[in-house]
Amino acid sequence: MDATLSSFRTLRPKAIYAMAIATAIVLGGAAVLQIVGRQNSSTRAQAESSSQAKRLYDAVPLRPVSDISPESVVPPTLSGPNLDALPRGARDALFRDLGQFLYLRFGSAEPDAYAKWRSQRGDTPRPLVEINRFGDVGEDYQFFFGEALPPTMTFDQLFTALRKAGDDYASGVNRATDIAGDPRGFAIAITRWTPDHRVRARLDAPGTPRFWNTSVSAAMRRFWTAPASSDVVLARDGELWWMDFGFLLRYDDGSRRPMLLGGFYDPGTESWRFEQFHAMLWSRSEFVTALAY
Repeated sequence: MDATLSSFRTLRPKAIYAMAIATAIVLGGAAVLQIVGRQNSSTRAQAESSSQAKRLYDAVPLRPVSDISPESVVPPTLSGPNLDALPRGARDALFRDLGQFLYLRFGSAEPDAYAKWRSQRGDTPRPLVEINRFGDVGEDYQFFFGEALPPTMTFDQLFTALRKAGDDYASGVNRATDIAGDPRGFAIAITRWTPDHRVRARLDAPGTPRFWNTSVSAAMRRFWTAPASSDVVLARDGELWWMDFGFLLRYDDGSRRPMLLGGFYDPGTESWRFEQFHAMLWSRSEFVTALAY
C-alpha cells in the first residue's frame, strides 16, 4: 500500500462522518446525535481492542535480536492456514528466507549486511522516483545529516546511512532490541492465488482481539525490487503462493509493536520475495525513515 492510498483510507471515514453530520443538521438534531454516538462507540471499541492487544503483547516472551540467528529466529513449530499445502521446496525456502530477512534486517551487527544480502539474491535498487512516493529521500538525508545528498553516494550506502540515522533518532522508537521468543509472537497464513482469485487471509482469528491487524499502520519504504513481481509471476505461472507473516518486536523506547511482512514464492528463483512491509501501532510524531526494507 503506498502512502497516498494509506492517507486516503485514513481520512475517508472522517469525510464520510462530516458529510453525514452536515446532512443530519438539515434533517434534524436527533440524527446528529445518533451519528456522533456511533462514531464515539466505534472509537471506544477500537481503543478497547488496542488495549487488549497490548496486554497480549506484554505476555509474549522476548529474546534480544543480538542473540538470534537465521536458523533459530523463526520457530520451527510455526503453523498457519495452508502452510502445509506449500510444495516442499517452497516451504523450506520460506523458513530459510524469513530467517535471513529477520536476522539481517534486525539482528546482524554488520550495518551493511542487509543491503548486501538483497543485492546477492538478485534484488535490484528501485529508482528514486518510486522510493520518493513515501517522501523525498533527499529531504530526509538533509534532515538527518544537515547537508545535501552526495551525488557520489551509492544506493547501498544511502540505505545503510538512512537506516542507521533513523535507528538513532529520538527515543529509539525505530531501533528494535528484542523479538518474540516463542510462537505466540509469530503468525503466518498462506493463500494460493489464481488470475481470478487473489484473496489474502487475515492473521487474526474471527472474534479475537486485533493482535496483528491493528487499526493504525504504516507502510515501509521498499528500496529494492525483485527480478519478477507478483503480477509477473502470476501471469507467467497461472498461480502464485502468497504469504502474510507477522512477528512482534520490542523497541529501544520500550514499546512493543507487531510487524506484517507480505511476499510471494517465485519458482523461477526458488525463493520468497517481499513486496509489502507494515509497522503496526506506529506513532506519527516519531515515524521516520528507519522503517525501510
